[in-house]
Amino acid sequence: MKSSSSNSTWEAQQKRIRAVIKMAKTANDIEIMKTWGEYLQQMLQFPFEAIVEAYYEKGPLEYGDRLKVFRVEMADDHYGVIVACRKVRRRYDHPLAGLDVVDETSKNAQLVDDYRLWFANR
Repeated sequence: MKSSSSNSTWEAQQKRIRAVIKMAKTANDIEIMKTWGEYLQQMLQFPFEAIVEAYYEKGPLEYGDRLKVFRVEMADDHYGVIVACRKVRRRYDHPLAGLDVVDETSKNAQLVDDYRLWFANR
């Protein structure tokens, strides 16, 4: 059984996610994805550190790689919000849904977690 504290946290997260979805011009998934991209570009504090949490067969990044994320690059209908990031001196684009923010206490962690929950359940 969930505690009332975890219920209120879940409800707050759902409320934040609904607020972003309501900003979209239409209920179309692509429009909502673009809205997420614009919202995150405005709300995230760049740069921030993240860890690759999802492995994609194609691409040079691997699970556990530590990256510095420095902007939202685009919204893709298949991979979602794509962010520009660096690993050491090399620049990459990577789906935000496959990253986990290192500083779990930051506002960025909450924003990315909200987006990841929406993306996984869209």
